[in-house]
Amino acid sequence: NRGRFVLVAALAGVFAGCAERESTAQRFAVRDSSGTSLAESSAPRWAPDREWRVDSLAARTLDGSGDAFTFFRVADAMRLPDGGIVVLDGGTSEVRFFDAAGVHRRTVGREGDGPGEFRRLSAVARFRADSLFVYDDAAGRATVLTLAGDPGRVISLDGDLQMAELLPLDDTTLVGKAWSLAGFASTAGPYREQYVVVTLDGTGRVTDTLTTMPAWNGYKVNRDGGGYSDFAPLFPVDGHLAVAPDGVVLGRADRMEFMRM
Repeated sequence: NRGRFVLVAALAGVFAGCAERESTAQRFAVRDSSGTSLAESSAPRWAPDREWRVDSLAARTLDGSGDAFTFFRVADAMRLPDGGIVVLDGGTSEVRFFDAAGVHRRTVGREGDGPGEFRRLSAVARFRADSLFVYDDAAGRATVLTLAGDPGRVISLDGDLQMAELLPLDDTTLVGKAWSLAGFASTAGPYREQYVVVTLDGTGRVTDTLTTMPAWNGYKVNRDGGGYSDFAPLFPVDGHLAVAPDGVVLGRADRMEFMRM
């Protein structure tokens, strides 16, 4: 209930603050309640005329029958330039294409490690003028598809690079958030991992480090004799990445904050 109240209060504050354009420097606080950190925001923290606005889009309904309209673990989806929709189904490792009216046109991919196959689909984005960028975080590689779904080249990452998210910034630069469990063996009790946000070239080679950001949280119990149990909290938090041609946006779920680069 506390989590729901904080979320509702935050959303109400965001909408009210955008309308009133008031200064909100003192309207955000983090406090402790029974050992739980609560982030409370009654209004946005940005200055007047600095808010970000999202254009409204008409709703599309994928209304049909059969396997193409049965989804299991939708990983991501996006609108195509012609109004069509592409959906990543993580349960079947498929990329499904629908036209602007919601009619199924094509399904590509299946589970596996070969060309045109995926292990764990996680993101889809526009790539260049006539391509799609599909990222498979379990396989550590991205596949470039045409807008019609025909497979193109594959961008494979370094085997030691564990990338939770990877998205194209432009035609030649990728941005991703990488993680490492190098010190996880010695961790015990509550923990918070960390991502390293990096840029990569078109071949999957890291070119620069942008920043670090908090990652997921949990509670780890080390067993006598080896092994451990890792428990997810009731209200997990994580760090999130969004990429657009004009920059990179990083989000922290626990502090309800975004940073634009």
